[in-house]
Amino acid sequence: MGARMMRRTWGALALITMLAGMTARADYIIIQVNLNGEYKPLGGNMAAAGGLPGGMPAGEGGIGEGGSGMPPGGMMPGGMRPGGMKPGAGGEGSAGSVVTVAPPEYVFVVVEITKIDLYKEVTAAVGTSVYRVVTTAGSGFAMNYDSNPVFTAFLKDENGATMQAVDKRLGRFLTTLGTRGKSKQEESLESSMWALQHGMLKRFEEGMTDLRKDAKNKAPAVAIWANVSKSLEASPPANPVVESMRQRFPESRQQIDGKYCTIISDKPAQTIEDVRKLASQIDDQVRSTYAWFAYHGIPMKPLKQKLLIVMGERAVPRPGEERFPDIGGATNLNGATYSIQQTMVNDPHLRNIQQRLKQYSLKGWNLSKLIKLEAKSYPDIMSPTGLDLPKLSDVAYVSMLNVASEAMRAETERSTRTFLIGNQMLPLVGDLPDGVIPPAWLEFGMGAAFQTPTATPWTTLGMGHSVYLPLYKEMSRTKKLEASPVDALRNTVRDTYFRQAANIPADKTLAGKARATAWAFFYYAARKQPVALQAYFKELAQCPRDIELSEEVLWGCFERSFLKDRKLPDLAREWDTYMRQEPLEGERMFTQIRAAQEEYGFERATDARRNALMSANGLLFSNSAIIQEAIKTGMSGAGVGGLGGMPPGGMSGGGEGEEGSR
Repeated sequence: MGARMMRRTWGALALITMLAGMTARADYIIIQVNLNGEYKPLGGNMAAAGGLPGGMPAGEGGIGEGGSGMPPGGMMPGGMRPGGMKPGAGGEGSAGSVVTVAPPEYVFVVVEITKIDLYKEVTAAVGTSVYRVVTTAGSGFAMNYDSNPVFTAFLKDENGATMQAVDKRLGRFLTTLGTRGKSKQEESLESSMWALQHGMLKRFEEGMTDLRKDAKNKAPAVAIWANVSKSLEASPPANPVVESMRQRFPESRQQIDGKYCTIISDKPAQTIEDVRKLASQIDDQVRSTYAWFAYHGIPMKPLKQKLLIVMGERAVPRPGEERFPDIGGATNLNGATYSIQQTMVNDPHLRNIQQRLKQYSLKGWNLSKLIKLEAKSYPDIMSPTGLDLPKLSDVAYVSMLNVASEAMRAETERSTRTFLIGNQMLPLVGDLPDGVIPPAWLEFGMGAAFQTPTATPWTTLGMGHSVYLPLYKEMSRTKKLEASPVDALRNTVRDTYFRQAANIPADKTLAGKARATAWAFFYYAARKQPVALQAYFKELAQCPRDIELSEEVLWGCFERSFLKDRKLPDLAREWDTYMRQEPLEGERMFTQIRAAQEEYGFERATDARRNALMSANGLLFSNSAIIQEAIKTGMSGAGVGGLGGMPPGGMSGGGEGEEGSR
């Protein structure tokens, strides 16, 4: 390709966006950032096609057949082994000095691809694949090479194939249902629930409506949902504490009302559409939560008033307001309920990435426009002699780092928001009166059950939790809970684990144990013991107001509801067996990401808040069998497949979405 062709290809963004017919895809990519990696651009100008300076073979380490998601030989992105040395000035095979390289510390972000293009001519010219990737978090140019600490890879499923997005997986789920010999009614019910748990509320409602029209339908869930949905037709009254919260947070000038919620936000006026979108998402979560419980035989009480959430950088809960301080917000359940979500960036990893981006912003890069790859948001990458490789490298590095930053920010806010909204709805599940302080296990379990955790690329409403389900399985299998499920269940429902974690904050396993068991028992009870759970709420409603309930009181409530017709050992064994057998969508991927985080850097962290966050989420079990097994078997090839790992001019990965580049 001559200089004239390269100018025509890369001279202006308008030509870039017209270069290829963009083919929609429904896959995911992992963006892996080595926070200790030093970025170095490729060197030289390319006026015609040829090899990449330095001898890198074309297509090294990228998407496609043979792409493992990590460079060959167990090497991590960056061309060095973790904790190793790299040649100094003397070079390989000389007597030159060696310098110690900081061990890698990885952050992973998973985002959904909406469009992707391989630029074949540029790939042929530079010797490594160059993609234009459009994702749900923004757009960027992906280009993997040794000195780029931002490595981009296709997400693979349990079978090593490209992970498909939710709409495609629903089709596969329907096909699987057809092979199980179930009735049409059972198939429709299961597929409707699958859709609901993955954020496809409309698909759920359509399925339930069709079932209701079926004269042969006898499913209780359909009748319950029909009644519950009627109670959701009218918008509830305004929350009575809206004005007092506006006075408490005067910088939060925006107020947006959804059908079921009110948001008070400090976002600038020009972003009002973003706040409206959030209100719509909260409305969907509210309706979806009602639907989930209806499906499991629990008709929730109607909303007494709109849910209220205050969002802002300075929206800080008062001392004593936060029951779970590291969540990033707090929910008040005494009287008129409300949630406070602080949107200030506290994650040190995200701050690290934002600091890197700031260096380019100071040089004139427009990051807010770069996220959409708009014109003039980055420097011209053409020189008088052809394609300027250093500038092309800069665009690839900064744009994908920018996407990673936006994805991390968005998923952190979503994780916090979905947890807090789940908390606010807890009194509605059991019709709890004002003043009753629910046990910590119940409050946390409800929030986590309807949370979409960080690093989870699809909605997970009332389904296996990507942190707490693997953690529970691991602790149960390795006897890190208790000697028997009976002891673990007793400590869970008495809030013993939460009390121990508060009293011994230095023990990093206690908070993870408390949270994993709280989520696990709530999840099991709501799915498999709905009658007993409703009886438990009635017992709580009779308890003293405005005080933390003692272990003895909590145990009495549990005995009178869950053990009325059952023996404790039988219930405990059933709970433990159910959780250990519960599948997790993408479990291998989540395990490998945690394995890499723990093995490479997070345990060496000196940031106290980071340690607290990771400990509380149960991510520091570095000696756990499940993580050690993942590390031994090699993380490469199990969860990801690299971007660029095929000859220039083509792309594989299941045969979907062939690139239409010219």
